[in-house]
Amino acid sequence: MHTMRWSLILVAVLWPASTLAGPLPLPPPHLPPGWQRVQIEGVGTIDIPPTMEVQSGQYAKFNQTLKKSMRALDGGGPGKVTIQQKGLNSFDPLAFKSYVRIIVGTIVGNANDFEHLTSCREVTQNELREISTLFRSQAENQFIKILQWDAPSQELVNGMQAIRLSYRRQYQNNPPVRVTTYIFQNHDRLHYLTMSYRESERTKWVADFPAILSSFRITNVRGTPTSSTDDPMSLVFGEHWVLTLILSGVLTWGIGLAPPLLVRFALMRRPMPKSGAIAFVVVFLFINIVIFTVLGSRSKTHGALVL
Repeated sequence: MHTMRWSLILVAVLWPASTLAGPLPLPPPHLPPGWQRVQIEGVGTIDIPPTMEVQSGQYAKFNQTLKKSMRALDGGGPGKVTIQQKGLNSFDPLAFKSYVRIIVGTIVGNANDFEHLTSCREVTQNELREISTLFRSQAENQFIKILQWDAPSQELVNGMQAIRLSYRRQYQNNPPVRVTTYIFQNHDRLHYLTMSYRESERTKWVADFPAILSSFRITNVRGTPTSSTDDPMSLVFGEHWVLTLILSGVLTWGIGLAPPLLVRFALMRRPMPKSGAIAFVVVFLFINIVIFTVLGSRSKTHGALVL
C-alpha cells in the first residue's frame, strides 16, 4: 500500500461527511476451533485460521528493512497488524514458498474529516471512480505492475460501510497476486483491511477469507452519530425539512391557485360557466403536471394539483 497515507486522507475530499448513521457494528462471531482472535490496538478484533500468524520478531524487522531498501512507504499508522502464512516468523523455508497477507492499518485525521463508521450515505458512481483512480495511481510503481483493476463498490461489512477495491498485481517476476482492500471511515480516522493471496494458491487460502472478513470488528467507534430514528422528518424530507415543506407548499399551491384566481377576479370578474370551468381545470391540470414533471417532481398522483 504505497503512499497509503495521502490516498486515504484524500478520500475525505471525495466522500464528504454526513451525520445520518445506522446501528453500531455487529458483535464478534463465534470463534471456530483452532482459530485465534487477534486484538488490534485502537481498532478492534479479527479472527485468523491456524494456517496464519501475526507478523512479529526478527521477520518483522527483516520485512521493514526490505521495505526501506525498496523505498516503499509504510502507511500502517497506529495499530497496524500484518497477518501472514504460518512459519515466516521462524524463517521456515517451506513458508517462503507460499504467500498470503491480511493487513489492518489506520490513518488518523481530524474530527469530522470522515463519515461515521455506520453512516448510511450512499457513495455516487463519480466518487467511486475518482477514489478508484486515485488508489490505482498509488498502488502501481517500479516494483509492482497492475494486471487487472476491477470496478470499485460500496459494501456493508458487518454493519460497517466500506469502499471495496479489488485488483491483480505482480511484484517483479513473482507469481500474480489477487488483492482486495476494504476502506472504513470512522469520524477522525480511516481504517483499511487488505486481503491478498497468490493466485496459484487460491484453493489454499480463499476458503477462509469470507470467515476472516466476517470476523473483522472495529470496536473503537469514534464520534457520535445522529440516529436515523431521532428525526423521521429529516429522513423523509432532508435535513432542512421545514424550509423544504414551506417552499413546496408555496410552489404547489401558489402556482396551482394563482392563475385561476387571476382569471376569476382580475380578468373575468364573475363566475365561469360550468363547462368553461371544467375545460379550464383540465387544460390547466395538464399544463401543471408537465411543468412539475420537468422540475423533477417525484409525485405519481399529483394529488395537490388534482385538488
